[in-house]
Amino acid sequence: MPDIFERIEHVRGSMMKSMMKYQRAFGAGAPESCETDMSINETKMLYLFNEKASFKMSELAHELAIPLPTATHLVDRFVKEDLLKRSFDEKDRRVVLAELTEKGNGLLKKCMEEHKAKIKGMLLMLDDTDKKKLLSAMETFTSVLEDVSNKMEKKMIKKSLLVIFAAALFVTGLAASDITLDDALKYASEHNQKILAVKEKVKAAQGTLTAAGAQLWPSLSATGIYSRTSGLSNFSTGGTPTNIPVFNSGGVPTGDYLPFSLSISSDRIGDIYMGKLGMSYTLLSWGRVQAGVEIAENNYRSALEDQKKTTGDALLEVKKNFNSALLAKELVKVMSETKRSMTAHVKTVQDRYDQGLSSKFDLLRSNVQLANIEPQLARAQNALKLSVMAFNLSLGSKETADFAPKGELGFNREVFDEKASISEALANRAELKQMEYREKAAEAGVTMAVSGYRPNVFLTANYNYNRGQQMPPNDGTWYGSWDAGATISIPLFDGFATSGRYDEAMGNLNQAKIGKESLRDGVVMEVRADILTLNSSASVIASQQANVEMAKESLRVAKERYNNGLSTNLDVMDSEVSLLAAETNFLQALYDYAVSKDDLKKAMGR
Repeated sequence: MPDIFERIEHVRGSMMKSMMKYQRAFGAGAPESCETDMSINETKMLYLFNEKASFKMSELAHELAIPLPTATHLVDRFVKEDLLKRSFDEKDRRVVLAELTEKGNGLLKKCMEEHKAKIKGMLLMLDDTDKKKLLSAMETFTSVLEDVSNKMEKKMIKKSLLVIFAAALFVTGLAASDITLDDALKYASEHNQKILAVKEKVKAAQGTLTAAGAQLWPSLSATGIYSRTSGLSNFSTGGTPTNIPVFNSGGVPTGDYLPFSLSISSDRIGDIYMGKLGMSYTLLSWGRVQAGVEIAENNYRSALEDQKKTTGDALLEVKKNFNSALLAKELVKVMSETKRSMTAHVKTVQDRYDQGLSSKFDLLRSNVQLANIEPQLARAQNALKLSVMAFNLSLGSKETADFAPKGELGFNREVFDEKASISEALANRAELKQMEYREKAAEAGVTMAVSGYRPNVFLTANYNYNRGQQMPPNDGTWYGSWDAGATISIPLFDGFATSGRYDEAMGNLNQAKIGKESLRDGVVMEVRADILTLNSSASVIASQQANVEMAKESLRVAKERYNNGLSTNLDVMDSEVSLLAAETNFLQALYDYAVSKDDLKKAMGR
């Protein structure tokens, strides 16, 4: 049997996924669809009139498997929209019938045409073999349901299951994929926008650290220059000669002269090529460069701790929204079970009323209480939808209904020692580590500010290679040269800028120290408060768990006594309300405990 169940469940899941693909392909639920503004029950009720011209209120409730007040509410809406009209049975004027108006008939025809068009569109995608397989599968499915329903002798079950099957195929709807908490946390780690943003922040801090560390190394640069100019030097001959005396071997003028004609001009046009390889290094800065690196390094470490904190906060939000969705789902179950129980009780009161054992007042009051559960159930269902949307938003899912939390609210009590928890928090909290790094960065900032009062020494070295600057005929030859030296910069007066930077750095350092102590006190207070809240939630769970059992027993006894005529209808209804309150409080206590435990672990830096 377990193997059969697992196979059926697997096929059901595959069928739902296939139906989702079908709906996306053929536009189920598109704005132009006639079913867009109708609920599933309203759509099913409209299709019923394709089989029969008119229905009694009780017949509609029976066919749709919903309480009579709900069926009446559906009919009221259709009457207001001029889709249905009420009339009286000719044989019994006390019986009210519902039948389609002309507008309603038009809507039904439109829906049926759209319905057929979708089926035809699907069939066009299939070959003859696939069509036969589909027909055989649907006939087999229907046959099995009819066999089961006949054996159980409950015609309503058969019709409900058939309608559910049809709705799964053709009625607009979207199913979410189930996801466990562990898988949700993994998904959020890769898709949550806050986590992705803080990762980029860490990358930016790492880049700043790399840039700051570069100042500890010599800087090398290569420069190439080409220019064409008209102001190059040049030799020229001609013009008035200059007489140059002639000397003998002893260096004595002989009295003779040699004429020589030569002039230098700066009007030559030519190309100049220059290449330069330069090196500079800060030899002494009195800790300024090292302080800059230390500031960048502590900022980087602070960014890493911020990443841990932001990631932890984001994942904690996922866990809270996960548990919120589980709580909402359980509340819907409780409300639905309460509605089922009240429906059964109304039937009991109706039977007793028919036998003359209960008053009309009891029957009316029971129906009123049953009708009152409807808005509570609707609010619970709406809360479930909203909680699932919030859960998907915290995951970083681009769709609002991608995932549905899979699991149950449980109670796994853990005991936390206050002293040990505080010690763990002080050692592990990312915020405290951040403040430590900020304090170290502020101390380095003071060092950097003080360095502004002291001289700086720089070493430089260059090698130059050029062509075209010499006079002809050497202007086509490459020449190389080098130079090396040291530069000292002594601050004399900067308009008190260094003094201002020093005061700023000291102020930042003092702020960091004060902030660290204040944060430390806040962490201790947070841990203590979370432990108190956790212990309180655990106590509530213990008391509410016993309260639920007593409320269930009380309801059972009240119903049994009422059936035997030993108690009143009011006793049963009070017991229903008490059980609903007890189960709601118990579920809320489970949620509060889970959230409190997660809050405490977050406060401890886990």
